[in-house]
Amino acid sequence: MNNASGADLSEPGSSTSAIDEDDIQLQWTADILNRLHKSYYRYHDIGKTKSIPSILSKMRKNVFGDKPTHILLSGMLPLHLQNRLNDKSRPRSPYIRYCEDLGAKVGLRYFIFKSVSWFHDFSVSCKKVIQGTHQNVTHIIAAKEGTDKVKWGLQKQGCYVVKAAWLLTSFWSLTRFSEKSFRFDIQ
Repeated sequence: MNNASGADLSEPGSSTSAIDEDDIQLQWTADILNRLHKSYYRYHDIGKTKSIPSILSKMRKNVFGDKPTHILLSGMLPLHLQNRLNDKSRPRSPYIRYCEDLGAKVGLRYFIFKSVSWFHDFSVSCKKVIQGTHQNVTHIIAAKEGTDKVKWGLQKQGCYVVKAAWLLTSFWSLTRFSEKSFRFDIQ
């Protein structure tokens, strides 16, 4: 019998050494289910009852919640949607929801670009942009390099500038991945 990776699993001792990209999601799902199972029965063993959704929600919060994570998004939301962030009657953007569900604080609205002059020196325009910004920013998740937020993040000590794949990978695996693999390659 063949599986999606093409390895014949019916032969004894047959295996494949390379992990298919499609199989990584199955591994994440198996890991999440194992952790969920252990957590459920840990509560059960001490006489507490917790629902699967509440345990899963707590697992999500612990992905980034184990250490303070303050995220700024760059190029992830269209400008016309940024004006509606305070409107609680509207659904949150998926990126904001993912960040918050994983236990991070999102500070997208700290950046207002109206006062930026694109003809000034970068440091001057950056000061105008950054004025009033959350000083605890630990991550900038960016759609592209070269934005003022990305440039600022690269200069800020202790701030990771990463691709959206870092957030999505962490969300779907419920594991905080190392930022090193998701950094922008800036020369």
